[in-house]
Amino acid sequence: MKKLIIIIVLISFMTFPAQAFEFKRIIGLMSSSYSSRWPEFVYSWDAESSLNPFKENRVSFFGGAGLGFALRHNFELELEVLYKEIGSIYAFETPYYFREKYEYRMGMISVPLLFKYRFLKISQPYLLAGVDYSFILWHRCQVFSMPEGSAVYEKIIEADLERQTEKSDLALVLGAGVKIPMNRSKVNLEVRYEIGSGNLYRGPWLSATEPYPEVRSRQFLLVLGYSIIR
Repeated sequence: MKKLIIIIVLISFMTFPAQAFEFKRIIGLMSSSYSSRWPEFVYSWDAESSLNPFKENRVSFFGGAGLGFALRHNFELELEVLYKEIGSIYAFETPYYFREKYEYRMGMISVPLLFKYRFLKISQPYLLAGVDYSFILWHRCQVFSMPEGSAVYEKIIEADLERQTEKSDLALVLGAGVKIPMNRSKVNLEVRYEIGSGNLYRGPWLSATEPYPEVRSRQFLLVLGYSIIR
C-alpha cells in the first residue's frame, strides 16, 4: 500500500507542468502522540485507539526545507524534507502506591508531498492535502518513577525500542494556510494534521485473548515557512 501511494504521487509530480518554483526554509512547533500505548514495555497496555494528537502528547520543534511548484488552475505542489522528533508521554498510578511515567521519543526524516489549492491571488489562502513518508532513525523510551509522598520523578531505566519499531511510516496530511507576499519572498503560515496509516509496532505479541496491537502516529503542526521566488 505504501509503495502504491508513493508511485501515484511521483507520477502526479512528473505529469503536472510546473510554471515556477520557490525554495522554502521551514520551522515549526508540533504536538504528537501515539494512538495507543506502546505494548510490551508499558505496565498497563491500553488498547483504545484515538486520533487526538493532544492526548498524552509530546511537544517539540521541527525544521527543514522544501520546494514549491506553481501548477495550473491555482494548484501548487510542494516537496519537503524535515527532521522531526515525535513521541508520547504516559503517566499513571500503579497498584503499589507510586506513579510511573513513560516518555517515548522517535527521531525521523520526514518527506511530505503536498498538493495545495489557492483561493485568491493576493493574500493566497489555501487548503492542502498529501502524504508524508518518514524514515524512522531511532526510537527510545525513558521510564520515571515517583515514590509515594514524593513530588519528583526519578529516572529508573532507558530502553532502545528500535527492534520493535517499523523502519518507516506513511501518514496522511490535511491542513490549511496562507501566503503573505513580501517583495520577491513570501511567508507561509500553516496548520497541519497528520495521522499514520500503518502500524508502528512490529514486536512480538503472545496474548491469546487480545488482538495484535496497533500503534499509529498522530501529529498537529504549526508551520512557518519563508520562500524565495525564482
